[in-house]
Amino acid sequence: MKSLKEFHETNPHDDIERDITALAHNNQLIVVFDPAGANGNLKDAIAAAILKRIYFRREKNASSKYKSLAMELKWCVVWDKVDHARQNVFATHIFENISTSHTIQEF
Repeated sequence: MKSLKEFHETNPHDDIERDITALAHNNQLIVVFDPAGANGNLKDAIAAAILKRIYFRREKNASSKYKSLAMELKWCVVWDKVDHARQNVFATHIFENISTSHTIQEF
């Protein structure tokens, strides 16, 4: 069995390559804050990063659509984004796609 030192001497780049591959695969989750860009508001950058994660989870797990909508509504409440809720959650997802077969538990 190799010691930790021997392992890193023989495979110094494996961990780095694995991490770079993971970052490249999930590049839509990477958010870089640039205080000179946009309006330089760190609070908005954090909120946008969290919203990206919610959208990413929705794309990856189509079966839990209503759970991700609930997460997005919670995000709207926490970050005081009433306009986002009106324009993106209620208008796009809930009222257009609701039917009488939906139950309260689904929301």
